[in-house]
Formats: sequence, C-alpha cells, structure tokens
Amino acid sequence: MYGPVIQGNDPSVSGEANPDLVSQAEAEAGIATNERIWSALRVAQAIAALSTGDPDQTGAEIKALYEAEVNAFTDALFTKLSGIETGATADQTGAEIKALYEAEVNAFTDALFTKLSGIETGATADQTGAEIKALYEAEVNAFTDALFTKLSGIETGATANDTDANLKARANHTGTQTASTISNLATTVKAYLLHEFGAPTSTVDMGGQDVDNVKNVINDLKTITYAASVALNFNDEELNTISLTGNITFTTSNLAIGRKKTIRIKSDASSRTLTFPATWTFMGTKPTATTASKDSMLSLISYGTTDADVIAVFAEEE
Repeated sequence: MYGPVIQGNDPSVSGEANPDLVSQAEAEAGIATNERIWSALRVAQAIAALSTGDPDQTGAEIKALYEAEVNAFTDALFTKLSGIETGATADQTGAEIKALYEAEVNAFTDALFTKLSGIETGATADQTGAEIKALYEAEVNAFTDALFTKLSGIETGATANDTDANLKARANHTGTQTASTISNLATTVKAYLLHEFGAPTSTVDMGGQDVDNVKNVINDLKTITYAASVALNFNDEELNTISLTGNITFTTSNLAIGRKKTIRIKSDASSRTLTFPATWTFMGTKPTATTASKDSMLSLISYGTTDADVIAVFAEEE
C-alpha cells in the first residue's frame, strides 16, 4: 500500500534527506512494502518503470522473443506436429504398423516380396520361347537339341552295361529279319519232322500238290449229342457218332468243296425216322428210318457250298 503522497513543495522534504521517503530505486523496482512517504516524482518514476516495454512491437518480434525461450513451440515443432495424423500413437509395434499397411490397397505384401525375390535382377517379361531356349542352351550341361535327338534314338529301358552275350542273344532281339540273312536256316528247318511243328489253327493249303507216302490219315472222332434237329458242321471233325433216342432231322453248315462227313448212327430199341435235306443226292436208296437196335453209316462228300452239292451214301448193318 502506498504511503501518503506529498503535494506541492513540501518544506519538510526539501533541502535535506528524509528517511521515510521512498527512494528512486525502490519506486522503480516496486520493492517497498511498508508504509512510506511517496513524492510525486517517485510516483512518476514508478509508473515510468512499469511501462519501460516497447508498446509498438510487431507480432514477428514478439514471436522471435518467445521462440528464444526454453521449450517454446517453434516453427519446427509446428511442422512436426502437422505431419502427425490425428489419433496417432507412439506405442505401435513394427508388426502392427506392417499389418495396417498391408491391409491397404496395392500394399507391398510378403507375397509380393517373395515373388520379387524369385525374379532375377534384370529379368524381362517379353522374352520369347526361342530366346529363353537359346540362353538356356548356352549354359554348361544344358539339354540341347542334339542331346534330345540322341535321347530319342535310345529305346526305353536300354542299358549301357549289358553283356555281349545278352546283346547277341536272339531271345533279346525284337523286330524282323529276312530268312536269307540267317545262316543254316533252311537246313535246320528241313530237318524238323512235321509233327514237331505246332498244330495249325486254320486251313493248310498244299498249293495243289500231292501228299505222298502217307501211311494213314487219322481223324479225331466227335460225338454228337442227340437232338430232334442236328446241324452237321462240315468245318469240324470228319468222323462223328450219334445215338438216337428219337426221330431226327439233319441240316448242314459250312459246306465247301472237298469237305467230308462220316457219321455212325446208333439206333435205340425203337425204329427212328430220318429226315435229310431234300436236295442231297443219295447213291442208292435214300433211307427214311432206322431199324431198331441197328447201327448205320452215313457218308457225305461236299462238292460245293450248298446242299445240292452234297453226295450221300447210307448203309445199315444186316
């Protein structure tokens, strides 16, 4: 609290020092705390001290003075703060940041990283097959066209370590070889007997030549199962036998020039009716029935391919 103010020319303070009068230093510093005497000069000095600042400072000057202070909010800090997104935190892990980034469209993901790692430096996507092939074949031990041709000429399963004996053995050979290039073939074949060859599976054509010096021609015997109608197959065994237990009608199949049939017909205790193709030609009487308990023989020769070409001979035991 200010003390009393002296007005005018107070004779009590002029001409000598007054210890209760506030000094100029105290007035300007504002440090006097007890009630003292203030002159008009000291009041003016105190007011002047309070307004020693520059009243017409610019904003830039004020900003410069502020930014010179410790921990002031400078332009650099302002720029840094502007670059931080709203809600950004300082405690995200690298994995969290990576996951957030990779969730973005066209982000560089681990899959793309792996793909990129697998592409050689300088690789191009516009190489032709021929260019790639040429580059590959220029490498050491490349599989070239020459090697491909060589491999194609080697059979599947071929080995390089087989013995000469196996390689020369006829049993290990495939393909064909003309008879004239095989030594002693004709002599060896001629030495074989006919029965030493495999049985033929089709007609053997003798080329119109005679079969000479034959002791016997032994035919197989075929038993025909009785039925009311029996087809005589001229393409199977020549000798047949059949036991009748009822009337019978004969037909034919596979007729051809020179084919023969000789059939032994055994009748049971009853006489059985015989029916033959109407166009067969019988040498002698054409039978119509068997005699009970008698054997008969029916001999047939085909001179063509129809029943009209068949010549028949029938005989019955006495």
